[in-house]
Amino acid sequence: MLKIKRIYDSPEKDDGFRVLVDRIWPRGISKERAHLDLWLKENRSVELAAQMVRARSQAVERIRREISHGVDPQQRSRAATQGARSGK
Repeated sequence: MLKIKRIYDSPEKDDGFRVLVDRIWPRGISKERAHLDLWLKENRSVELAAQMVRARSQAVERIRREISHGVDPQQRSRAATQGARSGK
C-alpha cells in the first residue's frame, strides 16, 4: 500500500518505508524529525508527481468552494464544455 503524507505530518508507527519526493529540503524540518528512509531529489518523475498532486488538490478545493456556494460542479463543467465547443 502507498500512502501520501506531508513531511510536516507526524511520523506514525505504521508508515513503513518513508520517502521524501522533493528537490528542496523542507524548511523547518530536521533530518531526525523527518524519520526518512530515502530522499528522491533528482528525478523528473518527482516534479511531475508533485505537479499532479498540486493540481488535484486545487481541483478538490475549487469543487468544495463551488458546492459550498450552491454551484453544481458537474453542471458548470458541462456548460464550459458546451461553450468551448460553440466557440464562446
